[in-house]
Amino acid sequence: MGLNSYIYNYIMKIYVPKININLSKITPKVNIYDEYYTLDGVYKINNNKIIKYLINDKIQGKELNNFINDLDCFISYDYYQYESTHYHIPNEHIKMTINCKTYRISDKLMYVVEQTGNKNDEYFESDFLLTDPNLKEQISTLLL
Repeated sequence: MGLNSYIYNYIMKIYVPKININLSKITPKVNIYDEYYTLDGVYKINNNKIIKYLINDKIQGKELNNFINDLDCFISYDYYQYESTHYHIPNEHIKMTINCKTYRISDKLMYVVEQTGNKNDEYFESDFLLTDPNLKEQISTLLL
């Protein structure tokens, strides 16, 4: 079976602006890693191997008005797609150290906080269908 025969299960990122969330009962998984941004892709070091990824953003993100508790949300389907293993990182790159905290809320929903320098990127990550009522219900229970 070739790599092209796999069916991708798209993970959705849900950005809810200016929220207060109760995560006090959930212990996060913490992962600190480096990403190297170049003109031809993103490189990561994983198990002493240099892996090149391409950013796949073929599915257009969309804004959903009054999606959860009368809050507008932005939905994104972009992800890193494995391209190949390499033996070096190109000289011209920008290195970013990312401190990532992942809070597992359920089997299909996580809350992710990625800190790079003094910038935070916070979003829910889910493989629920957008129309599944459990998605809104699980997110709503965490909002303060």
